[in-house]
Amino acid sequence: MVEAAYELYYRQGIQNVGLKEVARKAKVAYMSLYNHFASKDELVVAVLEHRLGRNRAWLDAIIAGSPNPKAALLTILERQQTWIELNEVRGCTLINASIELANPQHPAHQLAHRYKEEVRGRLEELAQEAGLSDPATLSNQLMLLMDGSNVTAVIRSDPGVARYAFQAAKVLIESASRRPF
Repeated sequence: MVEAAYELYYRQGIQNVGLKEVARKAKVAYMSLYNHFASKDELVVAVLEHRLGRNRAWLDAIIAGSPNPKAALLTILERQQTWIELNEVRGCTLINASIELANPQHPAHQLAHRYKEEVRGRLEELAQEAGLSDPATLSNQLMLLMDGSNVTAVIRSDPGVARYAFQAAKVLIESASRRPF
């Protein structure tokens, strides 16, 4: 059910998909959804949590497979570029949900905020471990590049824009590699 809901929400938007459509796609009885989820909001949160599990595994694999923290930072941005270029671009699931649901108090919006901060924190840790200057600023800059490339690729219908984010990330990381004067 969660995977079916994810596919529908990602392609059509949360607000545009009803629970009956999710039940049809999941090939379950409509009431089965209510046996598992008390509301659509609960299903949306479950969908995002499921997606975050995949995202965390993706990030963990990149970090574990990198020879050093600086290489991990570069690889994260490079792999995101590749993902954007190779997939039908609909943007970041979390950004999409936050915009659609609009209410900062909505559980899905809060989940998105916590996860984005978690990723930013991991980027900051990698920058710190790599000995880069001002890891907090760098991690915020890299998050802007990651989120911005997702959004820009959707708005322009051009997944190729992700390469600019990767190029900018390389410049920022190299610049942070040099010690201030």
